[in-house]
Amino acid sequence: MISTTTPGSTPSSDPARTGWDTWPVALIGFLVLFGIFIASYVTFAMRQRMDLVGADYYDQEIRFQQQIERVARTARVGSELRLELARSGDALQVTMPPVYTKDFGGGTVVLYRPSDARMDHEFPLRPGVDGTQTIPLGGFSRGLWKARVTWKTGPAEYYRDQSLVLPGGS
Repeated sequence: MISTTTPGSTPSSDPARTGWDTWPVALIGFLVLFGIFIASYVTFAMRQRMDLVGADYYDQEIRFQQQIERVARTARVGSELRLELARSGDALQVTMPPVYTKDFGGGTVVLYRPSDARMDHEFPLRPGVDGTQTIPLGGFSRGLWKARVTWKTGPAEYYRDQSLVLPGGS
């Protein structure tokens, strides 16, 4: 049998082609699924909360040199302020050595939660005559907390921080 096709035309019955070509459909399907995945991921990423360490994080970075001086001054004195968690995890005891309490000028205890800035708490530092202060932690969520204590003795400022893991709570 002789084919009667003209140049540039295709024969009416090609025995090698029995069905339709799946490559264009597969490629279009892949691109559509990839677009849906990217749009879903962008939507998910935009809804995530990203907490910095503090609301005024950039201002804290500018004052970082003052913080370095506070830490160095605290280390030079040699007597460490102690932060002890009660066994039950319901209280934090702050104990100041006498070197800090003789000309005490006030201070703060900040308990912050690295994972959620909304849970941060600040307490005034008011040690008793024996140099201790107990801070109740009832209602605090269990897990990792950072305690940052800043205080002033005379004209000098001091700083101490410590990680705490609360075993119980709400």
